[in-house]
Parts: sequence; C-alpha cells; structure tokens
Amino acid sequence: IYKVKREKNYNLELLRVVACFMVVTIHVANYYSRGYGLGEVNLPSYIFSVITNVISRISVPIFFMISGSLLVNETLLVKKSLRRVGNTLWSLVVWSAIYYVWNYVYRDRVYDFRLIFSEPVKAHLWFLYAIIGMYLVLPFLQNMFKDMQDILMRYFAALWFLFLTIEYVLGLCEIPVAYNIPLVGNSCYLGYF
Repeated sequence: IYKVKREKNYNLELLRVVACFMVVTIHVANYYSRGYGLGEVNLPSYIFSVITNVISRISVPIFFMISGSLLVNETLLVKKSLRRVGNTLWSLVVWSAIYYVWNYVYRDRVYDFRLIFSEPVKAHLWFLYAIIGMYLVLPFLQNMFKDMQDILMRYFAALWFLFLTIEYVLGLCEIPVAYNIPLVGNSCYLGYF
C-alpha cells in the first residue's frame, strides 16, 4: 500500500521557523525584563526587550493555528490521534525528568513528581499540556468541522473571540469568573487551533 504524501506548504514551514525564533525571543526578552528590576540592564535595553516580547507573543497562537490547519482537515483516525497523545506524553515525561534532575542538582529545588499532570516541572512545558488536550479532542474537532458551513465557522470564531474578550476584560477588572466560559476557560487555544 502506497501512502500519498501531502505536498509541503512552504509558507506554513516559513511561518513555523519565524514562530520558533519568536519563542526564543520571548525567553531572552524575559531575561532582560527581569534584569532591569535588579539593576543589571539599562533602560533602552529594557524597553527594547518589552517591545520584542509583546510582538513575539503571537508565536504560540501561530503554532496552534498551524497545527489546526494541518490536522483538522486530515482524515479522521482515532488511532493516529492517540499515537500523537502518547508521543507528546512521552516527551512531557522525559523533559519533566530532565528538568527535575536539573532543578534538584543545579537550582536546589525539590519537585513532587506525582504532580506532573497537574503542575509542570518547568513553566514553559505548559505547551505540551495544552497540545495533549487538543490531540485528545482532535477526532471530535475533525468531525465537527468537516463540511461545516462557512456561516457556522464564522459563528464559532465570533463566539470564541467574544468570550475571550469578556474573560480578559473581567480579569482586568478583577472580577472572578465562577465557571469557565465555554470555548475559553482552560481551553482558549481551541479557537486558535
């Protein structure tokens, strides 16, 4: 049996490379932002780091959009989706173990490894938790969006954007949301996906 290879979309590949650089920029800019508070960085460097940090924050939504554009229209295969979950879980466990050792040996921090599925060993591993959730619901998303009319797609996007905005504004006003708003809550990246 021959597998039909999908032709690469080089625009998406270029976008992925740019997003990778932006993620690196976020992490470097955070170093400079913290350094300013400690007096280690001058004001122009701090301002530049804040601007590049803000601009680069679009990188994570870009990764979710690329994943969604490549996977939502893919042939519906639960087995393939579960394999993705397994591979990502494996990556999460391996990198968590590496960071566990690193934190213990070099940072003198102890982490309860039993918390791995509720609290990341390192904060930036959050992405793996979010993508595991997307992979788990991928077969449902594929079925939901298959042959969906454009009007319903726009309705979905509008609801997502509206709820995301409401939750953001309520957060700025320090008004707690008692129950997660559908489409946003802990799964705000679903809309990007």
